Amino acid sequence: MEWLICATARRHWQVAYYGLGLNLSAILTSSLLIRAGIGEDIGPSELDTTLGVYKTLHNVVIGSLVVTVAGLLPGYYATFFLIDVWGRKPIQLLGFTVLTVLLAILGKTIGPLGLAL
Repeated sequence: MEWLICATARRHWQVAYYGLGLNLSAILTSSLLIRAGIGEDIGPSELDTTLGVYKTLHNVVIGSLVVTVAGLLPGYYATFFLIDVWGRKPIQLLGFTVLTVLLAILGKTIGPLGLAL
């Protein structure tokens, strides 16, 4: 029974993590980045131009770097140094908890249909 709980938790984590990774460009091209001061504003007339495509890709790359440096790298290093001290299960539960909190915050920040509130 314990393996089923662990497998279910792992599967939910994978759906959330990889789903967020696949949809990261939709989240990062929203006005959320512009409000955070990270991305460049893209006007409606610029969407079909070369400059508009460049700005969109630039926003996605910068946003992905921010997510990686702020979220993934600290978790990797903390796990690397604490795995022998804490063990796998407490670190996994901590990761699930932190990911749940961050995804809940993201879900409240992004409105319906991916529009920033």
